Amino acid sequence: MKMVLFSQLSIAVIAVTLLMSQVDAFAIHGQSSAVRVAQSRLFDVEDDSSSPERDVLGAATVSPLGDEDYVSFPCRDYDASEVVEVCMNALLRNGEPYANAGLEVCWNFSSDRCRAAQGGSLEQFIDFADNPVFSSMVDAESWNVAAKGNEIPGTPTRGAMQTVLVTVMPAKGKSRAFLWTLQRERRPPRQDFWLVHECIFKDAAYQQTL
Repeated sequence: MKMVLFSQLSIAVIAVTLLMSQVDAFAIHGQSSAVRVAQSRLFDVEDDSSSPERDVLGAATVSPLGDEDYVSFPCRDYDASEVVEVCMNALLRNGEPYANAGLEVCWNFSSDRCRAAQGGSLEQFIDFADNPVFSSMVDAESWNVAAKGNEIPGTPTRGAMQTVLVTVMPAKGKSRAFLWTLQRERRPPRQDFWLVHECIFKDAAYQQTL
């Protein structure tokens, strides 16, 4: 009788031991898989098209570098005048690091309202920018800030606003002045970012006040 109980007890102990070892192995495997997925998301180290993580990551795994690795995107660290500086410097080197990269930067920093006014897509904005007035800022010789307005506090219906007047020396022709109007975005996902509300030729801005 004692031998039977001992045998049954031994079998039970062995079964529990095996079960615990399987649980530990599963936990370790699951943890390593989680780390691998996390690394894939952060560093894009997975390059196996058959991997299930690839479907989850989508476009992130297609190329190790995205547009943000080449051109500027909005950031809460930029104030209104710095946004103008980023955009103007990008326009001066519109072909770097690829064609119309400068215009793409301006598009990235444009508000939804500004984008809608230019057709609603980057391609249409590039077509618009080919007009004789706006194109004088593209690949220009130089630019400088002529004046900067005071920040206008936000209201319940809009974010804070500020204007920056710049003078541009085009590659050809006489210098021109452009008035940039910046507005702090109130809605996510770009909440609190300073974005371009509009950029107009100074003479046109004056005509709008008449």
